[in-house]
Amino acid sequence: MHKEKEVESTQTRADRDRAAPAPADQLGSRDFWREQLALFLRSLAARHYAAGTVAGYQRDIASYLDFVRDLPGAPSPAASDPLRRFLAELYQRGLSPATCARKLAAIRSFLAFVERQGAVEAAPAREIPNPKQARRLPRVLSATAAKNLLDRVAAAADSPERIRDYALLELAYSSGLRVSELVRLRSSDVDWEQKLVRVLGKGRKVRLVPVGEPALAALRTYLERARPLLVREAGDDSGDLTLFLNRHGRPLTTRRVQQIVSQWAGPGVSPHVLRHSFATHLLDGGADLRAVQEMLGHASLSTTQVYTHVSRARLVEVYRRAHPRAAPPADKSRESEVDAGES
Repeated sequence: MHKEKEVESTQTRADRDRAAPAPADQLGSRDFWREQLALFLRSLAARHYAAGTVAGYQRDIASYLDFVRDLPGAPSPAASDPLRRFLAELYQRGLSPATCARKLAAIRSFLAFVERQGAVEAAPAREIPNPKQARRLPRVLSATAAKNLLDRVAAAADSPERIRDYALLELAYSSGLRVSELVRLRSSDVDWEQKLVRVLGKGRKVRLVPVGEPALAALRTYLERARPLLVREAGDDSGDLTLFLNRHGRPLTTRRVQQIVSQWAGPGVSPHVLRHSFATHLLDGGADLRAVQEMLGHASLSTTQVYTHVSRARLVEVYRRAHPRAAPPADKSRESEVDAGES
């Protein structure tokens, strides 16, 4: 019943924001499209998109609208030609196919919204297909490198901040959490008895993810020995039960978490590399793909399947290194010399 009311209220908001189709002479108007962008961003926020995601949509779409505004003849951003010219401009600037695809996806979502709202009769530009791009495998740490990293941080955990860093890194690798999920965790989200952590993921979807024993031990030490000292720095807890705090007793930011990971693991290693490593090592150990999908919080199995390619690549590498018949055949003339010598 509650969900029905929520859907009803969302539909009511959408109906309230619905616009009549714009006259043809307004389709090139900057003010008209800025207004549509504001409505679109408001709709994303109402659907609980993360602030960073909404800001990314805003940047990508605004850059397209600015580009179209400077074209001669005041064309409509909903037309195909301006969007094709925009993509060509991005390629000429040397942007990668992945970046172009991301911008195109944001613009198409926006144009679909405008069309759905009735503000334009049609938006042919949203039919433009994604640019082809090479599949790039995610970067992962080897299991040995991950262990060495965590052992090194554990050995150096001699202050409240370093004890926190160790607990943070253990949990990030143990449960494969996104950086945005790590900073939103509350102390009460850890289920010590079931050895699970309650995670608020994308779209405000909640999932339960297993936590390993070393991560639980690190969290327990952090909560008992370090967090109270960090809270004391703030003067009071202010009712804030956020799990990971900075040295001033306030919640860690995503930027600070990224800095902590790089500080300990080195340049190029981000919280997402730990997440990639979590998924890859599970699959290397024989975990079911759908179970990994659920733990990662992926809406689509195809998103998780990229890790099977990583595992397969590692398998091939191990095979080529270890199997006696995996190497290319030796030089035939050399083989003949050896055979002759043995006979």
